[in-house]
Order: sequence, then structure tokens, then C-alpha cells
Amino acid sequence: MNEMQFVFSLYDFLISFLVSIGFVIIFKMQKTAFPDIYYSASELFLSKSITYKQVVVRMTIIFVYSSLLHMALTPENIILGVLVGALLITWPAFMHPTEMMWGYQYLTYKEKLIYFLFLLSFIIISPLLAYVGGNFNFEDFINKVLDSWIFGLIILMSGLQEKLLICCLKTFAYDQMKFLKMMKMS
Repeated sequence: MNEMQFVFSLYDFLISFLVSIGFVIIFKMQKTAFPDIYYSASELFLSKSITYKQVVVRMTIIFVYSSLLHMALTPENIILGVLVGALLITWPAFMHPTEMMWGYQYLTYKEKLIYFLFLLSFIIISPLLAYVGGNFNFEDFINKVLDSWIFGLIILMSGLQEKLLICCLKTFAYDQMKFLKMMKMS
């Protein structure tokens, strides 16, 4: 019987735990360094709006973090680490929502459900982004960008050369026409 085995060693669990601690630290750093693009789930109900920019920044952080880790770690370690990190970030809000969010007791049942679904979506989406980021070949992407940049620069330079040549020919033709007009007048 062909069974799929998913075996983790103690070393893999330690690496994943370190990845999860790094995941938590990155969001702490974002909160400290860039408070205007940081958001928490409680902001849904505290009359603050969460913008698309904030969501895209958060998704980009997760993607880039996992892409960079992919250069040194296995995708399984990264995905498990990000999952554990997402659980560590949201765990207090699940266990003690009244202490984590002012006014939680005044929310309706529907608002509480939205709050918990928002937290759950972070837990689900984070490992998915880590999976995509872990399978993203960052080094190949950089090489392609550099290659296309160099190719684009060559095209730009050839385009500039062409424009310069056309400009010179137009100037030459204008000068020739001016010269011919002067010759006809004399």
C-alpha cells in the first residue's frame, strides 16, 4: 500500500518554531516602525477602517518572508512555522476576546462571528501565502528582472540611438533644404 508519510524530526519542529517566532517578531516590528499600515482585527469594530493597502502590505510581508526563508529552509518548515506564528498571534484574541478588544461585550452575535472569522482567515491565509512564497523561486525572479532590465536598457538605448539618428537626419535635411533655397535665390 502506497501511503503518504509526513514525518517531522525534533530538529524540524525546532526550525519551524524559530520561523514562527520570527513571524511574530516581523509583525511586532511592522507595528512599531509603520503603525499607519499595521492593523489588527479589532479595528474592524473600533470605527477605524482597514484599507486595501494595509491588507496588501500584510500579504506581501508574509510572501516575502517565506520566499526569503525558502532559500535556506524546506517548504514544510516554513509553512508549519507560519501556521504556528499565525496561531501565536491570534491565540490571545480567541482565548480572551474581552481583554483583547475594548467593547467586545457590546458586539452583536453577528459582529462577534465576523471578528472570529477574520481571525480564522488570517490563520488560513498565512500558511497558504507561505506555500506560494515558499514555492516562488526568488533567485530566478531576480535574474529574470535583471535580464529584462538589461534587455530593456538595450532596447531603450537602441531607441535613443534611432531617435538621435532621425533627429540628425531631419536637421541635416532641413539644413540641405535651407541651403538649396539659398542657392535658388542667388
